[in-house]
Parts: sequence; structure tokens; C-alpha cells
Amino acid sequence: QDQNRLALPETSSDGRPRSPCVNICKLDTTGTMCIGCRRNLDEISRWLTMSQGERDDIWRRLRGAATADRDI
Repeated sequence: QDQNRLALPETSSDGRPRSPCVNICKLDTTGTMCIGCRRNLDEISRWLTMSQGERDDIWRRLRGAATADRDI
């Protein structure tokens, strides 16, 4: 039961999530996307050096994917 529940990412002092990481770090069958946070390997490795704009773009994509999953 708890395994199917999504974990929430840690938040910073301003209330924004530090990263999309939810500590479920496992690659999909293609070996290119994390099934926990849904970021690709490039996004994961560059997260700390990305601009806020790049991070915002990824957050928007992830929110859109989460919404699409709920509609299934």
C-alpha cells in the first residue's frame, strides 16, 4: 500500500521543492528515465547547475505528466 503512494520532495525554506527527487531512484526499462521523479539522466545530473528557468520548465513537464496519469 505505502509502496504505491507517491513520496513528496523535500522543500526549501521558501517552500519550493529542492528537486523532483522522491527517493525512489530506479531507471525505467530503457535505462534513460527515473521512474521515481520522471527526469532523464541529463536532467538529474545537471539539476544543481541548471538555471531556475530550466528547472521551472522541468517542473511544468512533470506536473503535466502527473495530471495525465490521473486521467488514465
